Amino acid sequence: MAAATRLIGQHQAACTKQQQQQPQQQLLLPCHHKQPPAGYLVSQQNTHVAPAAAGEVQPLRLGRTLELQACARAWMYRHVQCAAVRQHRCHSSSSSSSSSSSSSSSSSSSSRSVSSSSSRTSPLAITVSCPGLRMRALQVPLIAAPMAGITAAPLRLMYTQAGASMAVSEMVIAATLQAGNAASRHLASWHPQEGIRSVQLYGVRPQTLDWAVKHLVQEYGVHHIDLNFGCPVRKVTAKGGGSALPLRPRLFRRLVAAAAAAAGPEVPVTVKLRMGLGPELITFLQAGVVAADAGAAGLVLHARTADQQYSPPAHWEAVQQLVQAVPGLPVIGNGDVFEAADAVQLMRQTGCHGVMIGRAALGRPWLFEEAAAMLAGQWPDRPPPNLGHVLRLALQHVTAWADWEQDEL
Repeated sequence: MAAATRLIGQHQAACTKQQQQQPQQQLLLPCHHKQPPAGYLVSQQNTHVAPAAAGEVQPLRLGRTLELQACARAWMYRHVQCAAVRQHRCHSSSSSSSSSSSSSSSSSSSSRSVSSSSSRTSPLAITVSCPGLRMRALQVPLIAAPMAGITAAPLRLMYTQAGASMAVSEMVIAATLQAGNAASRHLASWHPQEGIRSVQLYGVRPQTLDWAVKHLVQEYGVHHIDLNFGCPVRKVTAKGGGSALPLRPRLFRRLVAAAAAAAGPEVPVTVKLRMGLGPELITFLQAGVVAADAGAAGLVLHARTADQQYSPPAHWEAVQQLVQAVPGLPVIGNGDVFEAADAVQLMRQTGCHGVMIGRAALGRPWLFEEAAAMLAGQWPDRPPPNLGHVLRLALQHVTAWADWEQDEL
């Protein structure tokens, strides 16, 4: 433990020095975010729905109007950003193809990035027939990632209706759930139309995690639990939690074992990891082996280090290494899946058993429908939704979200 604490301290000091030398960037935040990510400035004022006073008529009218505006801007921001990514990929693909016209077709087919425009001319070159990821009783090859402040019940329902096999809840902290915190109970609540009830859980004490898992299974009817050991937030890793916890393998083993035993044989427990804190502190292979031995039903690897946060590129080769390190255990790949073709390519390139999609689906819930079709060997040949359709979905989402928050208050 002392050695791990020393390594974490040295790493955090180096990161602080590096961060002080870099200018801050601006980021447009979705309306749900309470705090901006480290290193960013908020470029707009966030709004929140307040509880209604007794006897008020239509108490959320003004708040809902502000939410609609903020959420629509956030959806449009993501839509434009992902369009820019597609354009950049197409440009890079065309540039590379013109500069290497003499290269063989076999070498070009091994390229990681697959643009939509090039793949339409030969769809069979990238589609695969996926038998589906199975974790005990669950079959979930395509998962919507947990995102704090974002994946509340209305958006989870929208994702699963669009084609996601499962949508994981926002992170629930085991200690606050045990303490009876109302916000934690709200995060663990479910929409009546949701199918698989999947919750991401975080805890650093085996006894607390044991209680929280049993409570979620017995009182909330949870079908799947994802343990979060991939949080890159510095205030968490600086205390030895999140992505830093695998540096303490004995405690890490005890936490996974406690959760798996408390969940029982019918509720699979997966472990979400990052590659490590930084390039000098890589932990995912050892952590994967330890988690498998402790009873984990599957692993999720976000193929970046905590230092990278969400900066490109994601290191898909790490997913392949983890697949090889834990034969027989399902591994879910995560990171840089911006298009349906990326999900197929990630599974083909790494041999992983499923794909988790997070930021790329913000403002684009139809991405799950397209990815599900391609993973089934079909080709969704249709133009992308126009801006009017995007805005209608945004209004549908934020209206459902406001109603959900009001009902839970």
